[in-house]
Parts: sequence; structure tokens; C-alpha cells
Amino acid sequence: MNAEAGELNLLGYVFQLYDREKRPTVATLELTSGCNLKCVHCYIPGYRSKSGNKGQLSFNEITRVIDELADLGVIRLILTGGEALSRPDWFEIAKYARGRGFILSLFSNATLIDAEVADRIKELEVEHMEVSLYGSKPEVYELVTAIKGSFAKFLGGIQELKKREIPVWIKPVILKQNLSDLDEMLAFPEKVGLPLKFDQCQLLLPRLDKDYDQLDYFLTDEEMIEVITRQNHVLKSSDNFGICTIASNSLTISANGDVRPCVIHPGVAGNVTKTSLKDIWRNSMLFNQLRTVSVEDLVECKDCDLKPFCTPCIALNVLETGDLTKSKENCRIARNTKKAMQLKGII
Repeated sequence: MNAEAGELNLLGYVFQLYDREKRPTVATLELTSGCNLKCVHCYIPGYRSKSGNKGQLSFNEITRVIDELADLGVIRLILTGGEALSRPDWFEIAKYARGRGFILSLFSNATLIDAEVADRIKELEVEHMEVSLYGSKPEVYELVTAIKGSFAKFLGGIQELKKREIPVWIKPVILKQNLSDLDEMLAFPEKVGLPLKFDQCQLLLPRLDKDYDQLDYFLTDEEMIEVITRQNHVLKSSDNFGICTIASNSLTISANGDVRPCVIHPGVAGNVTKTSLKDIWRNSMLFNQLRTVSVEDLVECKDCDLKPFCTPCIALNVLETGDLTKSKENCRIARNTKKAMQLKGII
């Protein structure tokens, strides 16, 4: 066994141990809710305004949160936004987190990355970056981002990252505005020499304030089936029907200090400016309630013939229906996945 494989096995063992003890292994930290783009589908409330920096945690507050995450035993830290790199002190925050020993990931749109920023990211030794792709050409990409010139900046950003051999995953986000560019978008990562991350038909979400305006950009069933049929690596059924482990081994801290089970779940367990993370993690009614939820609570799913094609998400259920046991969009994805597999002759 080589050293890298040994490290992965050890990390897997630690994650299993944490899971049994309900200790957090992964945390997502939103550095800002502000962004330099105006994507039509964004789920962050007020995303079109310039108020993204209002009420966000100060540098000192964030470093204190990072210390508390380290004390809780968190191993992986994901830095995101909004656009994380739009916060002026993002590098100082990330460097502080690396100094506390976190395995660091960075989510970005890459449009703010020039040679200097790329050098700083290289210095951080991030495990990987994830960069969203909205189109393979300017006219499509900018139809989504609503910012002229953003495609050229995106392209320049990922090229700077690639020059420095920084691990980058390209994540296509498919919606009505760019569906005509689907084949080119799926081919784009290989064209630029970067890996594609496309594990599921990318979900568009209601905003966290439950504004549903952007749902106009959702794919129809027919369009979704078209997308899914191109994802051969996810066209398979499974007997492992289960729910994720939010509030058991992961948490999200919003830019204003609100602590949520994950980036999708709208519920707030507490705020780090008023209560310690340790207290929120251990004593929050919301977290403790979610820890008791099991797949058996999804009573409507019990005898459903779509279970082999479904990956239930209780956070999305809450966001869509207000009830963690009642699903809408996941059912639609499962139904369309089954149809796609039938069309491909897989089942």
C-alpha cells in the first residue's frame, strides 16, 4: 500500500469514528453573500443588490469561528460565498484556516482570479477548487451571469489555476438559458484539460427566503431527461436508499454568522455572534431533531418504485415543502432518471 492510499484509509476510519460520535467532520463557511456576478438562478436572497457585505462577520469573528471549528474536530473546511474571492480579506482568512490544519477547499466562479490571486491560492495548498460553468461561449455564459465580459474573465481564471497545477473541478450548471449549449458544456472541461464534476442533474433551488422567481429557469421533464441521458456514470440504480448526515457530521456557517445544517436547509440553529459553535452543535433543537430522522420517517417513500433511482434530500424537502418528509424535485429527478435509463435500454 502506498503512502497516499494509507492516508485515505486512515481518513476514512476517522470519518467513520466521527460519524458514530456525531462529531462534525466537514464545515462550509460562507465568507460573503456578495458576488460580482448576477446569475439569474442564484438562491441567495438579495443577490442582485449590492448589500451582500452588510451584516457579514468581521475578520476577528471569522477567525474565532475557525478556532471553534478546530476545537470541534472539523477536518475539512469549504470556503464559499456568494463569491468567496470578492471579500477583500479572503486570503488572510484562508491562510489562517490552513494554519489551523484544515483540509481546505475553495468554491469560486474564477472570474476574479488573475496571476496574483492564483499565486495566493497555490500558496494555500487547497485540496481542490470547484468552479461553476454556465456556458462554453460568451453569449451563453453571460446570458446566465448577466455580466458582459465575465466569460473571458472565467476563462482567464481557470487558465491561471491550471498553469499552477491547482486541482480544479469544473461543474456545469444546466438551466433553460444554456440547454442549447449542453454538448459543448459537457465537452468543455476536457477541452481545457480539467476534470468534469457532474454527478447529478444540477438542482436549481428556491431562494433561502423561499422566493420562487428563479424556478422559471428549471428544466422541463423532457429537458431533464435529455440532460440525464448524457450522464452515463449516474445512469444506474441502487439499493442504498438513505438520507444524508446533515447535523450529524456537517454544518454550514452563513456570512452573517447563522449556523445551518447545510447550504440548502433554510433553518437556523443559532448564530455564532451570540452563541458558541460548541453549544449550537450540541444543544440546538434543530440539529438534535435532524439527528433523529431516519429513512423510515419518509413514509411516502416506503413503497415507492422510484427508490432505486432516488437520492432523497431532507433539506431540499424543507426548502420546497416546509416538511422534511415530503419531496417534490427529488421525486421528479428520480422519475426522469428512470425514464432516461429506460430510453437507453439499461432497464
